[in-house]
Order: sequence, then structure tokens, then C-alpha cells
Amino acid sequence: MNNVSLLDNANKYFIPQIEPAKNIEQEIKNITEHDLNLPKWNWCGICCLAMILDSLKIKRPKLSEIYKDSFNYQVYRNKNGKIIGAYHKQLANFIKNKYGLKAKAVQG
Repeated sequence: MNNVSLLDNANKYFIPQIEPAKNIEQEIKNITEHDLNLPKWNWCGICCLAMILDSLKIKRPKLSEIYKDSFNYQVYRNKNGKIIGAYHKQLANFIKNKYGLKAKAVQG
């Protein structure tokens, strides 16, 4: 695998949760209860995974597809109409099982 440092190449691999990234402050000011169920407010972990995959030159699906697939691994859950997650242990399992990368949820 290619040993690319995300730190040294942050701008090259950065994937914002909000598109375009410059709109984040405005988006936060105008967020509603309904908005919290939209993927972009829940896929911070998915964006991180995508950045890692890109830096390792691993072909990946669109963010929306990764997000949908992660529900199969209980990374996110729909509880009474509200999206809850990302559950870190399940995210680590998703990363290991789906992409073959080492991943571990750690507290502290």
C-alpha cells in the first residue's frame, strides 16, 4: 500500500461533510430538527473513511453509497424516525469487513 500522509496532504484528500465547505457556518446557523436526519449531518465518520480510502488509492463508492451500506453494519440506526450514529465500534467493524483495513474503536 501507498504510505501517503494525510497530514502532509490534507488539502488534497479533504472531503467536507457540507458542500461547499465554505457554507458550513451558515448551514449550522440555519439547522432545523428535520435537517439532523439528513446524511450530511451524520456522515462525519463516512467522510473520514473516504479520506483514508482516497489517500490509500483504494477505489470507493460515493459518500451516499458508503452511508447507505453502513446501515447494514449498524453504524447508523433509524430509531423512531431519527438517525442515530455513528456508532464507533460498528464503524470500525464496517471498515475492517468492507474495506479490509485495520480499525479499532478506542475510548479515552
